[in-house]
Amino acid sequence: MLKAQTCTLTYAAWNSGDGSLCTNDAANHTCRISKNGSILSAAANSPVEIGYGLYALTLTASETNAETLTLSVTSSTAGVVIPPICAVFHDPDEFKADVSSIPANVWSVSGRTLTGTVDISPASVSSIQNGMASASVLDSVSQKVVSIETKYSSINTTCGSISTTCGSINAACGSISASCGTINSTCDSIETKCDSLADSSNAIQIRTNLIPDRPAAVGSAMTLTDAYAHLQTLNPHTIASEVLSFDISNVEAVSAVYSLCTVILAQLQSSVDGSSWTIYRTDGETQHTVRNVEAADDSMPITGVFAP
Repeated sequence: MLKAQTCTLTYAAWNSGDGSLCTNDAANHTCRISKNGSILSAAANSPVEIGYGLYALTLTASETNAETLTLSVTSSTAGVVIPPICAVFHDPDEFKADVSSIPANVWSVSGRTLTGTVDISPASVSSIQNGMASASVLDSVSQKVVSIETKYSSINTTCGSISTTCGSINAACGSISASCGTINSTCDSIETKCDSLADSSNAIQIRTNLIPDRPAAVGSAMTLTDAYAHLQTLNPHTIASEVLSFDISNVEAVSAVYSLCTVILAQLQSSVDGSSWTIYRTDGETQHTVRNVEAADDSMPITGVFAP
């Protein structure tokens, strides 16, 4: 806007409650202005509503005789909000151009040489904007812009290469993961075969335990002479004890019949109550089995044993 000229500023008033424009409120507005950052003072004129919550204030030439002006409007109506307005004014002489009085020269243009050179720096930017840069400086700027573009293109190429490499790494990781899965399957298969081999080894050991201590040489007849001689040195009581121990652990513990211990325990740990015969295990407390018996009388041996 032109400095020291009458002008009109428009502003809007809002209701803070619902955000709608506030109409018919001009009489409640107080307008104050600040020139070039000075203390606010009352405006010469009063505002008028131009419609739909928009208002206009005419500023005098004296009020606009400043580089900057701030308009502050307040309303005595509760809840009405009016934002301040800032205006910038220019001297009218800045926009005048010298015109030749000779009609033929009205459209002529006088030559003008640009002087001064600048380098590329923050301070030189304003000089370039003001048209004071030489052709060589502008060429330098152009070259540096091209250099920036080249480097940017190089960065794009590098980023593309990095992306491709990352893709290869991802593919390699996927391959490693698949290989690990195959290794796990192979390990499971090896473990299964080892278990089978262990079972086979145990079976072989059971059979080799039956071979004499010193069998004959391969290809010769194998005899049991040495084993028989060794057997003759064993203590019969030890053999009987081992047989009885095996019978207790492997037969008596799982079955009530066909047990050598049953016969022995019947004599050592048993009681007959009428026709019921209770046989206990070696601990003397755990009941092993119960059988019904027949006898001629209490003084006679048992003549029959049968399942209850």
